Amino acid sequence: MVVGARRRLAGWVDGADVLAALGERPYLVDESTAQTAVERFVAAGFVRLDVDVPKGGSELDVLQALARTYDFPDWFGENWPAYTDCYSDFVVASEEPVVTVMRGLDGMHRRDLRQFMRCVMELETTAEFISVLKPVVPRRVVNLYVGAW
Repeated sequence: MVVGARRRLAGWVDGADVLAALGERPYLVDESTAQTAVERFVAAGFVRLDVDVPKGGSELDVLQALARTYDFPDWFGENWPAYTDCYSDFVVASEEPVVTVMRGLDGMHRRDLRQFMRCVMELETTAEFISVLKPVVPRRVVNLYVGAW
């Protein structure tokens, strides 16, 4: 019995073959794995977006980098509830699938593990929340966290 289903648009690009090689979420990958994965995502039709967080940056640095990359509006409040609102708009704005390549979080991981975990949890749960909440998910977004893990 199917309890619920997410309707996808005709142009949905899955990228499942690339994801299978990465293991389970969150996708914490080294530089060489990221390069191969990104090449495969792009070949599958994904658009690459880079998020560069200063090494050892703060949660605010992460939010600001995401806002620049995703072109959030000026009213973006630089907090996680505002991120969820703006990210939702980003996801429904286009059908182009996206691979987001995030660099710099490995420094946060070493400096402040709790803050790192909170950022990754917020990013991953927001992506999952949007895909469950929206009856139509036009855009697939995959987050790759690149660093020396």
